[in-house]
Amino acid sequence: RLGAIVGDEPMMRATLITRIDDKSTSTVQPWDTVAPRLVNFPQPSRFTF
Repeated sequence: RLGAIVGDEPMMRATLITRIDDKSTSTVQPWDTVAPRLVNFPQPSRFTF
């Protein structure tokens, strides 16, 4: 099992990934949340035209 908060403010989702077998996983996003970025994890650069 893997749990993560995915997205950018103001819309982040708690995401739970569960391994079903060797070749498949199940992903659920049971709730919305907002959490600060982890320390020493800089904001990645955004792609722009």
